[in-house]
Amino acid sequence: MTKHFSKWVSKQKISGEELANALTELQTGNFEANLGGCIYKKRIMRKSIADSITGTVRDLNRSGLVNDSTMKNIENLCLPEIREYSPEKIISIRKKFRLSQAALASIFNISPSTVQKWEQGNIKPAGASRKLLDIIERKGLEALI
Repeated sequence: MTKHFSKWVSKQKISGEELANALTELQTGNFEANLGGCIYKKRIMRKSIADSITGTVRDLNRSGLVNDSTMKNIENLCLPEIREYSPEKIISIRKKFRLSQAALASIFNISPSTVQKWEQGNIKPAGASRKLLDIIERKGLEALI
């Protein structure tokens, strides 16, 4: 991988898995164009539609075809997916911010026993609680307080 290509892959936030899948498809002859000199055009399917949309609009913004205001609006509409949280991850997040189960429960406006059940794996956080865990993980505790 060339230095320029490696930098581009990093800037585009293309995961190793996405790149490996694209290389496998290239090897089986699945590509858009052979540009000559061992250079091929291959589109990479992003993990989600939101990533694809924001990536396209970001490219249009860099080209001057979409203004910064529109770019911000698109980014705000394409919110990140909220992932599932394992008991271990919940404990890790709570300990990262030096919170007791009771303190985390107070921030989320839920009972301490609910946090305890999450951490034991008896129930999973859902709805607003899952969103709040996502916000804390991505932006820190200050985003909620």
